[in-house]
Amino acid sequence: MVLCLYKNDSKVEDTFQNLERGKKGKKNLFLNNLTNTILIEMEFKLEICVENMASALAAKEGGADRIELCQALQVGGLTPSAGLIKWVKKYLDIPVYMLIRPRAGDFVYSPEEILVMEEDIHAGISLGIDGFVTGALRYDGRIDKEVCSKLIRAANGLPVTFHRAFDVTPDYQSLQDVIDLGFKRILTSGHCKTAHEGKLNIKKLIDEANSRIIIMPGSGVSPMNLKDIIDTTGAVEFHSSCQSKTAVSLNEKSVVQGTTFYPVTSVDVVKEMKDILRVVQVINVL
Repeated sequence: MVLCLYKNDSKVEDTFQNLERGKKGKKNLFLNNLTNTILIEMEFKLEICVENMASALAAKEGGADRIELCQALQVGGLTPSAGLIKWVKKYLDIPVYMLIRPRAGDFVYSPEEILVMEEDIHAGISLGIDGFVTGALRYDGRIDKEVCSKLIRAANGLPVTFHRAFDVTPDYQSLQDVIDLGFKRILTSGHCKTAHEGKLNIKKLIDEANSRIIIMPGSGVSPMNLKDIIDTTGAVEFHSSCQSKTAVSLNEKSVVQGTTFYPVTSVDVVKEMKDILRVVQVINVL
């Protein structure tokens, strides 16, 4: 990714508007007309959260840089099955991070659940997983450093992201705890329902982290708000599911278990997000 410091940011606003209208051809004209610019290398990354094979393939086709693999996103995501991990790793050539969350609900785990989480991490390593997404809290909402240390050790050197359990922690001490434990990034909505609502808090986290850990906005990140989140927070990694709804195949004798649709990652939405990240971020230097 190229970060361009441009002297006339009206051209950039026009470019984003063209992207939103689907007129992506003008993007190349803009990128090829970089007069009065200073170029700095910066890599933006888009992580797509997927819960099934179709979504994993769509994320790859759309140009995702990494996926977080889970199941049951309707409850916030749970640990994926061994079969899903195996075949996603077979078909995808981008990094695959595995969610380690044994059940829905809170993030306070029993000793038995911790054993399950450690075993799932070992299984993920044996299946070639590239990293993990997990976290644990105490009853008071603070980071459970003892449990998290066990999970980091089980990961055996693979990178680990602290998931959105961070958003229910009480204060900025949690940031220091996560850094000290050795996590590589934090997935957060800035202690709000969505990352767009929490963008100012995310900026504060990024400033406080001071490059010691990656702060990755997630929850409700979409083509409609991605540019604003970039501009406000200064984040360089972003997390989204980019989902659309697919109808369940039914016949008149079918018994519906659950809903009449299931969510699948949209290739087009992933591509649109990537297009936005490819467009230069502009800072007025005058």
